[in-house]
Amino acid sequence: MGLVDVVYRGVFRRSSTFAVAILGGAIVFETYFNEICDKWLAQHNAGKRYADMRKLYPIESAEESSRWPDPPKPSNLTPPMIDEPQYLLI
Repeated sequence: MGLVDVVYRGVFRRSSTFAVAILGGAIVFETYFNEICDKWLAQHNAGKRYADMRKLYPIESAEESSRWPDPPKPSNLTPPMIDEPQYLLI
């Protein structure tokens, strides 16, 4: 009994085990493929990503970042009161 017979009897003979094998293989393949692609992209884009640039340009504190004064706020923000509704006559 060779390896091919063992695989055939264990996996391919029944549809349910074949479907489970395909699902399991797809999940494992997707996981490892994702990890490999992430590592390759991290290596390929080294020095260009936000995580690398964040070290070169630290975030300023709130006091340092306010270089311009706040614009003056108007004192009367409430709309004028109207006693009677005004209708537009055409």
